Amino acid sequence: MKKIIIIGAGANAIEIIEYVHHINNSNETYEIIGLLDDSIENYEKNIAIDFDYPYLGKIEQAVIEKDFNYVLAIANVSVRRTIIDNYLEKGAVFSNIIHPMAHISPSAKIGTGNLIYATAIVGPKVVVGNFNLLNAGICLGHHTVLGNNNVLCPKTTLSGYNKVGDNNLFGSNVSSFPGLQVGSSSIISSGIILDKNVSDGSTIFYRYKEKVFILPKE
Repeated sequence: MKKIIIIGAGANAIEIIEYVHHINNSNETYEIIGLLDDSIENYEKNIAIDFDYPYLGKIEQAVIEKDFNYVLAIANVSVRRTIIDNYLEKGAVFSNIIHPMAHISPSAKIGTGNLIYATAIVGPKVVVGNFNLLNAGICLGHHTVLGNNNVLCPKTTLSGYNKVGDNNLFGSNVSSFPGLQVGSSSIISSGIILDKNVSDGSTIFYRYKEKVFILPKE
């Protein structure tokens, strides 16, 4: 059984804990040793009330345990990048957590440190790098290449032959035309339909209506 330490004690950590429980129901794979978070209040609010896994201290102050694997359960892209660099430099080893209800094509290649949620689809010949968070209902079309440390929110769909760099955030319900390229360190807001390439450091969003009218009940 693989012993894991979860980095982060927020809502994302709750999801990961429950996913580990689902995995272990069919095959005892992981043993959760405890959680790291910079705020013990965060741990007490989100974790301690429902689970008995111990609080192991602050993230940056942790001594890397060579016998354990680490799981990064934080969704903020820039915070993730800092932790990844810091922990890899200290020699930490990271695990993939893949929900049993995710579909991973046999021809897909998956790196390390990835979180793949329930109902996610990773299609044929897809290449997924390291430390990506693929949320529920996402779809990576055939031959898509996804770099490192990208966060894809629920129901994002990247069509075939897309190529994505590193450290990007895709909001919910983003979709793309086939064959597009997305650079690195960009933010694509929810609901966007990508029909052209995205350069590094871009922010893609809709200009919403300035006024919202609410009709009172009769």
